[in-house]
Amino acid sequence: MIELNITGLHAIEAALSSPYAKVLHLDCTEQSFNKLQDKALIHKRISIAIKPAHFFDHENKHQGIQAKVMLEVFAHLQELEFLHEAKTLLILDHLQDPQNLGSALRHALAFHVDAVIIPKHKAAPITSVVATASAGCLFKLPIVQVTSFIHTLQEIKKLGFGLIGTSVQKAQKLNSALFWPKSALIIGHEGKGSSQVVMNECDTLVHIPISSECQSLNAAVTAAIICYERAKLL
Repeated sequence: MIELNITGLHAIEAALSSPYAKVLHLDCTEQSFNKLQDKALIHKRISIAIKPAHFFDHENKHQGIQAKVMLEVFAHLQELEFLHEAKTLLILDHLQDPQNLGSALRHALAFHVDAVIIPKHKAAPITSVVATASAGCLFKLPIVQVTSFIHTLQEIKKLGFGLIGTSVQKAQKLNSALFWPKSALIIGHEGKGSSQVVMNECDTLVHIPISSECQSLNAAVTAAIICYERAKLL
């Protein structure tokens, strides 16, 4: 479980309705409390404090509400009960920027990804910044945070997923025909991309054709485009 302090109505509504999160405490203005879409989500086990507007940090876009949340993050793929029915996994290969991580989670939810896998070490941690960047989508997706990244890739392949990596070298132009019935999409590190070891595990390497005037796309945009292409087949 990861403890997060989050702000904003959308993120907190998502946490309140999430099967993966537990809201422990809410601070909110009376006006913000009244805006919560479903008051039935506010059960007796959540402590609530009505606060004046000046209570909140005005450097954040708090909307007069903040919450302490415990987020469940899975440690192993096999903890996902629906794993054998899953069609699409998104694997974020050591992203460093929490904004990129949050945006990629948002895109994953938008394009019907079943679960997101991230490494536990040498990658951006899950924080309130990630929650904000994801617009609350962090709480709507199962996230697996693994210790052994390469071992996890090998395990995913044994489950019948094709590993689709992203690269600019020796890669095929992205198109829908390259996806497997069960596909795991790998988005590489912002600066270096995926390592050679990771690319060696991939069944297919793809690249997104872009203007020669542009050197590259950032990781979150790459995730959005590839997840969109994959979603066309679902």
